[in-house]
Amino acid sequence: MNKNIVYFGITDLDCYPTCKYGNCCKEFIENDTLCIPCKKPDVEDIDNIHVDCFVKDFKIIKTIQGYKIVVTGIIKYKVMYTADTCEQSVHTAHWERCFCQFLLLPKSLNVNNVCISDVFIGIEDIILKSNGSRVIDLCLLLILIPIFKVPSPISQNTLDDCYYNKNKCDTPNSCFEPKCSNNIPNKKPNDKKITCTKKFF
Repeated sequence: MNKNIVYFGITDLDCYPTCKYGNCCKEFIENDTLCIPCKKPDVEDIDNIHVDCFVKDFKIIKTIQGYKIVVTGIIKYKVMYTADTCEQSVHTAHWERCFCQFLLLPKSLNVNNVCISDVFIGIEDIILKSNGSRVIDLCLLLILIPIFKVPSPISQNTLDDCYYNKNKCDTPNSCFEPKCSNNIPNKKPNDKKITCTKKFF
């Protein structure tokens, strides 16, 4: 295994949101097995690995444990490698995976005074577990952070409104102030860019 692999996509600490309820988050691990496409040659050495993550959509649900945020998103991978051929040419391979996670909101949170406007996802680490000539095993350490905003005027049913229709809470978001906001491209509906790394796809 090549020990000099360069990893791209880990979220810089300056890119995390500044939020009043910053302790409300969830870390989780995503394991993926990537198979080199048939038309590509075998792998001799991996040169670099790019990872990018997006939150595609989220919703708030009521459960017996309390309110939960259910998040669906996309992980994109790009691997650049040296082929196991006489020419030792350089090739790239791309993959896209979907994921689904949930985050339990703390019961200590005053749900009558806040609304969730967005969900931030960060890549904390990228780990190459193993690789062969045709298969690459990767592990991602990810974190979800809900972005809160305080509606004005404050409604006693704020989070209930978000549960039935999250678009009802449409007041300006004063809590989400990412320092790297200039690096985040314009977002399409239900396609939220969530890392501050340069887009490479």
